[in-house]
Amino acid sequence: MDNNTSFEIFLKPRLEAIHKMMMAGFYGSGELSSASKGHERELFVNTFLSQIFPPNYRFGSGDIIDGHTKKSGQVDIVIEYANFMSFPYLFGGPRLYLAEGVAAAIETKSNLGGQWDEALATATKIKELKRIFIPDRDKELALMLDRSGAYARALGHPGTSPQPVYETQSYSSLIVNEKYPPQQIPVFIVGYKGWQNEGTLGEKLRSADGVVDAILTLEPLMYRCRRGASSQGFAALFQFIDGLFHYVQKNFMQAPMNDIYFMPRNLYEQFSNV
Repeated sequence: MDNNTSFEIFLKPRLEAIHKMMMAGFYGSGELSSASKGHERELFVNTFLSQIFPPNYRFGSGDIIDGHTKKSGQVDIVIEYANFMSFPYLFGGPRLYLAEGVAAAIETKSNLGGQWDEALATATKIKELKRIFIPDRDKELALMLDRSGAYARALGHPGTSPQPVYETQSYSSLIVNEKYPPQQIPVFIVGYKGWQNEGTLGEKLRSADGVVDAILTLEPLMYRCRRGASSQGFAALFQFIDGLFHYVQKNFMQAPMNDIYFMPRNLYEQFSNV
């Protein structure tokens, strides 16, 4: 990379200092096996994520549920959309998250070399959740609207049911062409220690078959994203944050959560078969 870039002159020294603090905290804990899991999560949030993200974002941990009655199990780090709800347990500790309010999920491991299968298992459960945004809700309602219109026509009345509109693009762009987030929650995996070469990192990401969106290792510093971004050194930290921001900075309207979590999903199919 050109030494005259703004990254090299200004950003790299800051990221280097942050990385030193994270690794000092990691080694200072003595790598307490499973007992250090909470410490590693808090260290990553407190020394990195919360220091870089705007203050209106909330980081936590807990279970994620969707409107199809599926649950993820415990997730290390959940990044919420800034304008959404989640439910605490006794005003502290793990929270219960609605899938539509989760911008991204992060699994943190002390050593990905020995904990990859564990991280992949959690990522798989997260990816099984299906979020319901307004275009998805329109598709559900279309079954009821079609049936209602057919019934009205059978009685000799003109169809008056509103027609669903599938708006998926907010404006034309070569880079960004989606208004709503993906139906599945983006999953990032972070390892304080990881594999020693970028080839292995890429191989692990490919073998995850879409379950993992990106991997970051802090020692050695490497990043690989399913969207194509890849880097080593302190640029890996920058690309990791940039990759997260791609998912968290969406501005879109949510469907009513009561419609998604209070009503069974097969209600609309039952209605259409009446």
